[in-house]
Amino acid sequence: MGNKVQANGIKVKKSELLVGTVVFLMMLIAFTVPLRSLLYGGYSRLALILLFVFAVSFVAYITYGSRKLNAPQILWMIVFLITLRNNANLASGSTASTLYCIIAFFVPSFICKMKFEEKMLEFIMWFSMVHAIIGLFLMVFPGLLINNVDRLFPNLIFSQRSFLLATISRGYLVGLTAHYSTSGMYMAAGFIVSFSFSFYQAMKKNTGIVKMNREFWLTVFFWVCLILTGKRAHLLFGTLVFCANYVLVYNRGSFKTRSQRTFIFILMFSLLLVIVINVPAFQGTFSRFMSGEITEELYIGRVNSKWVPAMQMFKESPLFGKGWLQFGRLHPTYNSGDEIYRNVHNIYIQLLCETGIVGTVVIVGLMVYTISITIRRILVINKTRATNPELLFLIFSFAYQMFFLLYGLTGNPLYDIQTLFPYMLCCGIAYKYCTKKGIRRTNQLLERNVKRQKTSV
Repeated sequence: MGNKVQANGIKVKKSELLVGTVVFLMMLIAFTVPLRSLLYGGYSRLALILLFVFAVSFVAYITYGSRKLNAPQILWMIVFLITLRNNANLASGSTASTLYCIIAFFVPSFICKMKFEEKMLEFIMWFSMVHAIIGLFLMVFPGLLINNVDRLFPNLIFSQRSFLLATISRGYLVGLTAHYSTSGMYMAAGFIVSFSFSFYQAMKKNTGIVKMNREFWLTVFFWVCLILTGKRAHLLFGTLVFCANYVLVYNRGSFKTRSQRTFIFILMFSLLLVIVINVPAFQGTFSRFMSGEITEELYIGRVNSKWVPAMQMFKESPLFGKGWLQFGRLHPTYNSGDEIYRNVHNIYIQLLCETGIVGTVVIVGLMVYTISITIRRILVINKTRATNPELLFLIFSFAYQMFFLLYGLTGNPLYDIQTLFPYMLCCGIAYKYCTKKGIRRTNQLLERNVKRQKTSV
């Protein structure tokens, strides 16, 4: 049967089967890592799965992929080498973070020339939905979660356990995660996938109007769940990404049409916001925006205890930094407080601290380059008024990249696999459709699509 296998009477390409397995396992790990002790028995079995993912992706790359790697893909592999320099985890005998980096920085390059993006969106949608439904159920019956915290998350230290129980008691959507920030990441991922589908469906029908179909209500559902997590940064950045996509992607038609569409969008969004603010279950999140907690958390919890020590470390080793993940090991030496932190809660400052100017320029430069070529490609497709499936994947890729970069100002997405794995696969989408070969391929499809649209008119 050559490159095809048959399952239940359906012929499937072997390459798609291999890549589908890789993407499924990556998303499975990303969305279940909070339960690693319960599901995998800790990092040892998880490491075997990660090695299996790498092996399968490498086989797919050698057998069916394009052997030629472009410059960004090679640079991401160099980034992996940067993470090995003076790595704090490796020095202590832990290989978990290194395995995560191998998967994140190598696998997307191996599979990006093959069909993986559609399955990726489906898996993210389903995993996010499972977390949302379970999270809502546990909000209604919080006792079930409180009574099983030690079984679900046996490795939590006292302060982490106390904080988790406090967030559950306050009525936030925590779900099957050890921290409501992780739950916020999952809801944000579902929200981004949903509105990407919603925008694409509206553009595909060439109506310029988002209809109240399944994708629309899923977008509303995940946005509401995002509010219920109580995470301000996730809600703010997720909403900003939604608005940015609206401006970038949804700008077809005359000025009058765009103006009417924008007015309707603002009106609907304002009405929804007014309704949400007045629902008691949501007031906990919005009260966090209004209180002085933001200033206190920013200056005391972030600037003084994390950012200032990180910059002190950077000043001591400005060129190459202290080494990957060294901030957590060195933090007690530079912080006068009692709290010890593993990450800076700002990936840009942490990169300066750990990789210096050289590493930061390489990594941040790659991030900026990737999102810029994604934006340019979307604008080109928009000019042709074509709606190939590539547009859907590029919309999602841009949205998730933007969320990742914004969240990096206050969080640790570069060091959390629940965000790093999807982000690197989104970079793979960009390199697939925005490189020279990808552009030539999609340009041909765009020309055919435009001709069909003209003949149908």
